[in-house]
Amino acid sequence: MTALLAPLGAEPFGAIVEGAPGVRLRDRLRRGERPELVSFVEITARRIDQTTEQFEEPFGAAPIGGLIEGGPELLGATSVLFSDREWAGPPNDPGRPNQKARAVLIDAGDFTVRGPVYPEESRRAGTTFASVRFFDDERFFARFFSDHAIDGAECSFFVGEAGRGSDDTIRFFKTQLSGFSRNAEEVTLNLETGESFLDTPAQTARYAGSGGEGGDEPLKGRFIDLTFGDCFNVPATLENRGALIFRPHVADIDAHVAVRDSGVELPWDGRVLPSYAALEFDDETPPGFYTKGPESRIKLADEPQGVVTMDVRGSTLFTGYQDSTAAILRFILSGGGSFAPVINAGTFGVLDNDAIGLFLPGDQEVTKADVANALLAPYLAWIDTDVMGRIVVAQLKNPRDAIVVDALGENDILENWELTEMERPVRFRQDVSYRRNFRRMTEAELVEPSPTGLSQILYDALREEELFASAGNLALSRIYKTEEGAQLRGYFKTETSAKAAARRITDLFGQGLQLATIPVRFERALNLRRGDGVAVTHSDVTGGETKVLSIFGVSPGPSTGITELQGLMTL
Repeated sequence: MTALLAPLGAEPFGAIVEGAPGVRLRDRLRRGERPELVSFVEITARRIDQTTEQFEEPFGAAPIGGLIEGGPELLGATSVLFSDREWAGPPNDPGRPNQKARAVLIDAGDFTVRGPVYPEESRRAGTTFASVRFFDDERFFARFFSDHAIDGAECSFFVGEAGRGSDDTIRFFKTQLSGFSRNAEEVTLNLETGESFLDTPAQTARYAGSGGEGGDEPLKGRFIDLTFGDCFNVPATLENRGALIFRPHVADIDAHVAVRDSGVELPWDGRVLPSYAALEFDDETPPGFYTKGPESRIKLADEPQGVVTMDVRGSTLFTGYQDSTAAILRFILSGGGSFAPVINAGTFGVLDNDAIGLFLPGDQEVTKADVANALLAPYLAWIDTDVMGRIVVAQLKNPRDAIVVDALGENDILENWELTEMERPVRFRQDVSYRRNFRRMTEAELVEPSPTGLSQILYDALREEELFASAGNLALSRIYKTEEGAQLRGYFKTETSAKAAARRITDLFGQGLQLATIPVRFERALNLRRGDGVAVTHSDVTGGETKVLSIFGVSPGPSTGITELQGLMTL
């Protein structure tokens, strides 16, 4: 770790240095130079209105915005810069002229940055954890915490070269604060990628319980259901018992494919009424039929005999009906447009264009993280953030399919590397589900099948929770006595999509693999990200061969000077 304070007589970071080379810092690091680096942490927190004494802005703090949406108590935001040594931007610094950093940084980040490996690992959102320590003998943080909203505050990590300005620094991480602890001399900030955003409900509206469009009084405070893509047997909510109005989604949908009472399909009378009032007071629906109304609502002509369910082509999303995993996940992560974090849309392309169906019932809270966890497992993917804090989708790649972006040789890999062979027998068969039944029904809830009523095929389908597609090497599975495949839930519409997901998993885990932990110099890994491939050639690690490391973990250590790479590599 570099010294906390520059030695007596030393030039502070950012002072003008004669004869500065014109080569950018990142390029110099890539070609093997070892300049002296300085670590920076920048915290940007929203300002809270205080009726007591106003917070005095510290050195290095600068207001960075005006009124922030979210409530009148939020007056704006403050950005504070910390470093592990004295630093001041020179007068001609294009980004931070004359700005001082608070030289109180002790440990510039203890990072655990590791994506899930196995399909069964449930956490696929908010997979990054870190902590950072500061001296606090002047009680700066005590005052700062009282005047700023800490949870969800942005935290950026970057490095620069000692003796130079801020125009040539390298940002290597950006995340959010999720809590803190402090004692008489130090404060430790905890960070978790996207926690304050990902742990918010995916549902966007609640029933007022005021009657009519607000729903019946028992529904007060309940979330309104959400339906995306092609959904089978959704349990639509009865929001107006007096008028027999049911609603499967908060807004417009593409189509009601089928409406059923106790499994028996009800016919549509062909009418779509223009307003809620017209639907509520309509009395022209023929017995045994239903009428469509605004915002996905329907009205039954008769009191239902049992459970009312629907097959639905759901939300029209931003620009019209879409049913792919990528489109639905992007829509939910953006809060339906009501809150739009910066999303790197191009990274969602790792998700195949599979049709899915996703129903989020309003009687329970489902977070954005829950949705990501559910949808991404069959893709061996997870939610991540890039160095600018944008939401991205990263995917665990087969080493033979990974795109190689760099190479590590004999002199790049430090001591304490570790190789662990994955458990055997490895996975030779995988079952992935499709055609999810969102309301599995019992025999007692269904009418008996008949030639003129409920067909036997539909009767059986309504009693099944989901169907499964399989892929793998069945011959090897018999040798290793694993005829039954590991089961993984998917939300796919078709068997073809589910089988492709199962094949993706068995193609990866059906071969001999090892888990590799490879430490390298911190600056050597500044250009590496989870999902990248790296060619590794080392006499001990690879036996002199060149093998591809498919990275799922990059844990930077700016204070220790070491970054730990974790990945999959062939035996």
